[in-house]
Amino acid sequence: MHVAGIDIDIVRTGEDDFYVLEDNLRTPSGVSYMLENRVIMMRLFPELFAQNRIAPVDHYRRNCSTRCAPRRRPPTPRWWC
Repeated sequence: MHVAGIDIDIVRTGEDDFYVLEDNLRTPSGVSYMLENRVIMMRLFPELFAQNRIAPVDHYRRNCSTRCAPRRRPPTPRWWC
């Protein structure tokens, strides 16, 4: 199993007192299921992909990585300094 993230809701009730309201492990969901299903289907049924024109989805990971990558902050205009 691959864990994609952890979500913890904590409330501070005193100087040294904390309560955990909720804690969740996040596993891949949404488009991740589609990408993983494609990998599994290609492994189980290679002839299906060889005999049919099935649109590739490999570009999705690259596009997502590019769009989600941190970007440089635009320079501050001189008149703001």
